[in-house]
Amino acid sequence: DTRDGFNALTGSIDKDTQWIWLPDENFSTNHWVEFRQTLQIDRAENAAFLIAADTAYQLWINGQLVDDACFSDFPEDRFYNAIDVSACLQAGKNCIAVLGYYQGVNTSRYVAGQPGLVFELQCDGKRMLKSDSTCKARTSLGYVSGDVPLVTDQLGLTIEYDAAQDDDWKSIDYDDSHWAIAEELASACDLPGCTLAPYPLKRFDRSFAEGTLIKHGRLADVPQSGTAADQVSGAVLQETEILNRPQDLDVPASAAGSFLLFDLGRETCGYLLIELDADDTTVIDIAHGQHILDGRVRAKIHSRNFA
Repeated sequence: DTRDGFNALTGSIDKDTQWIWLPDENFSTNHWVEFRQTLQIDRAENAAFLIAADTAYQLWINGQLVDDACFSDFPEDRFYNAIDVSACLQAGKNCIAVLGYYQGVNTSRYVAGQPGLVFELQCDGKRMLKSDSTCKARTSLGYVSGDVPLVTDQLGLTIEYDAAQDDDWKSIDYDDSHWAIAEELASACDLPGCTLAPYPLKRFDRSFAEGTLIKHGRLADVPQSGTAADQVSGAVLQETEILNRPQDLDVPASAAGSFLLFDLGRETCGYLLIELDADDTTVIDIAHGQHILDGRVRAKIHSRNFA
């Protein structure tokens, strides 16, 4: 693991660094919160960003996506990641932007604790920035907080996101003066009933697997109610012939909608990367499954909702 040497250079999160969140009485579960903090630095060498959350985070530095992680640790045994961010920082002004997510619903892979995010930036072992009440925060405009369908009782909640609401909040020059101040919950080492330690395992390696487009066409007779899985599974697929299996194509306009079916060729775990141009009224439902031999994804299996 090439990170071993880097991890040896990082210290622990300081006891004065604070667990923070943005309490919102409207969203006791499934709450998406955006945090911002800026700082000035002279140089960025051996820079480490230490971060933990209940339940997950995405980290941007100067508008660049740097890291994301979901935590399945227990509320009483919490771990933080140490990330080498030397290449992301610049001399002068820098912007740290973090999307925090709190699930808050017990499932087979998650035990609900209390919502919270803690982070610290170190350069050459010296703390340059910490999470506290100097951070600005707001409930995400794009991600849908509150009531959303379950995938399953084992896997947790689905995710809904409106990209048209993204106001470039991760950029350096964004004006966050109208945002709220993050609330300090407890110091890093004093969250009641919770220990905090470095993440003990190697992080996943990432590679790129390209999917093959095997079918596309128009939708018909789409159910007008129910979850995305209900609609995807209940629609009639009117297939259009594919010539040379193109990866780039114009999806035909249709009042009922259109569909595309991709095959990764193997079972895999990771993130979907889809590039498209569409107007801001377009709705995209993504279904996933392991069985496509009959030309469609098993998006709904009894009460289970894979879309």
